[in-house]
Amino acid sequence: MDLFANPRGIHLTGCVGERLRANARGLVSTKDEAALLAGVRSRPGAQIRDGEHVGQWIDAARRVGDLEEDALLESKIARVVAELLATQERDGYLGTDLPAERWTAWDVWAHEYALLGLTAQARSRGCDASLDSASRFVDLLWRRFGANVDELFSARVSAHQGLSAGSVLRGLVRVHAIARDAQSLELANAIAAGFEQGSGPRITSALREHGDVTRVANGKAYELISCLVALLELDELAPDPRRLEAAEIAARDLLAHHVYPSGGLSHHGYFTHRGHWSEAGAVSETGVVVAWLELLDLLWRRTGSDAYLREIQRTWMNALLAAQRPDGAAFCEFTPLAGGKAYDVGSTGSTASGPRGIALAPRWFARWNASALEFLSFAPGEASFAREGGVVRLEARGDFLLGEPCRLRVVGTAREPQSLYVRKPGPGCSLKVVTPGVSAREEEGRFAISFGGRSEIEAVLRWDAPLERVPGRGLQAGRLWLWRAPWLLCADDAHGALEESAPPERVGAWRRTPLLDHESCASHTADGPERALVAFAEAGRTGSRYRATWPEHPSPAEPAHASASGNGVRRGALDSGAAEVLWSGSAPPGETVEFALRFARPRVVHAVVFRHAMPRWETPSFAAAGAARIELCLEEGGPWVEVAELPPLPALGAPTPRVDPPHGHERRASFAPRRCFGVRVRGRAPATGEVFCAGLRAES
Repeated sequence: MDLFANPRGIHLTGCVGERLRANARGLVSTKDEAALLAGVRSRPGAQIRDGEHVGQWIDAARRVGDLEEDALLESKIARVVAELLATQERDGYLGTDLPAERWTAWDVWAHEYALLGLTAQARSRGCDASLDSASRFVDLLWRRFGANVDELFSARVSAHQGLSAGSVLRGLVRVHAIARDAQSLELANAIAAGFEQGSGPRITSALREHGDVTRVANGKAYELISCLVALLELDELAPDPRRLEAAEIAARDLLAHHVYPSGGLSHHGYFTHRGHWSEAGAVSETGVVVAWLELLDLLWRRTGSDAYLREIQRTWMNALLAAQRPDGAAFCEFTPLAGGKAYDVGSTGSTASGPRGIALAPRWFARWNASALEFLSFAPGEASFAREGGVVRLEARGDFLLGEPCRLRVVGTAREPQSLYVRKPGPGCSLKVVTPGVSAREEEGRFAISFGGRSEIEAVLRWDAPLERVPGRGLQAGRLWLWRAPWLLCADDAHGALEESAPPERVGAWRRTPLLDHESCASHTADGPERALVAFAEAGRTGSRYRATWPEHPSPAEPAHASASGNGVRRGALDSGAAEVLWSGSAPPGETVEFALRFARPRVVHAVVFRHAMPRWETPSFAAAGAARIELCLEEGGPWVEVAELPPLPALGAPTPRVDPPHGHERRASFAPRRCFGVRVRGRAPATGEVFCAGLRAES
């Protein structure tokens, strides 16, 4: 059973290998052990999800350590595991809550990751103490919920309508895969059945009924995908065709309506209205991206569909690498497609999940398929495979992901393989066999080379990926995304590229510069002036602003400047395609909070839309204590003039249209069209003092 264990002996090189090594140095080998263990050593933890971080780190470190021997890393993993086990209470509890707060909101979710980390160590190093600790917690979970699984999905025990606690199913499956005990499998089957009964989120039945992920529970992305991964892993032990069917239905919906051009997913952590998402703000949560990669990997291995592997490549190379700071020491919690990146070096879900996803890359280098060896063209590198009668070594030298020729060499003393298959990485690729008397034939999606009794084969893979202009959809209609597979291309202000609105017609060779690791020169015509574009994975790494879209029909730029008042305002990035911005802000309860957009040139505005979310508090957000005013700046640098009021909030519990994010409210104020230099909405901070996920849009 494949539980995301990396095959030992695979070493990736090129740009992918650089990021893997940065991951090992930056957030795995050098992670502060005291910070990881603080929440379990001294309960309660500093935050309600503290307990997940140590398990996620062990899982990530184990994935890195499985690739090649590293004595320092192994000793660090052993210390952290031993310290975690020392904090386990007599009844098996491994979390960060005090007794009175246990089994609420995120407690079971945090234990899921403790189980993943401990079972990873048990599988890789035969650590009986880790497996015993995991089994003791399973005993505790059985005593607490075995007789009443429905309580596990209750609002008190689980956030997000049962999704957070339900994902502990993954840990139970992995305990059973190693221990082969009856209790963990029985509880796993009970939880899987509970998904579809009583308070359960009805994941499988809902997807098979309507196929819309936004209508499964509350549409929380990370937790929903984690549950789908858990169900597929359980399906390896207790097959049920409905689970694979539901996972494929979810994947089709996500790919058709929810995946960003980078491969990332989610908006403010939720699946939002189909195809209507912004480039800016809290898009593409890193934890969601990692869970999505795990789901895609399971679907690819179960179905053999190359479409899933293509999506893995797009997502890992773009959404995940863009979230990782290139030195490996930080990750973005959200990675906007326009604006700037906010790297987080603290203990958060992104810094805990990100390294786990980065470490998955070697799984997609090569694999055996019957008596054939497959090079999956995910990255250059090398690997040795022990087979009957000897060892087979595969080498791929040259970073074809950046246009270099890649020399493939297979040397074997074993009777296998009989054939080498080279997956086509995308359009514009070719393969030439160097070994005399041997040729390659093209098949759908790959090249095939027969060994013909030889023990050594050499070939050269070239990939001159063309520039692709992909039209936007939804809110991005009328704009273009530029692709040079496998990279999404961006204009980066580090080069002054944001000043140019017209998309280039051609691109040149990749090159390295002191400023950014990899750039691509581009121009409008063959003899036009060149300017540098960068891969989304590199964009914004210097703190510069960037964007990933161009107008389909260029027009004079009308940039907007966003501002907000209040204490602790967290600004989102301005959408490059519309006068819209997203923030979160706070101020003392009852004081004025304002959000404003200013325009470089006057524009006609006939409506202002304000949207906001209420994910954590019972008190309605923004202007609950009084009407919110809409004001316009009619002259450049002039005063603000009130033109309208936002309509009042609906009463609590009253039906209201779900907006983006799906649990928020949208209020629109229309007025006679006015030419202005800016719009502003002003109101009072709610009783909590927080205005969460606030979005302001000016409509012309």
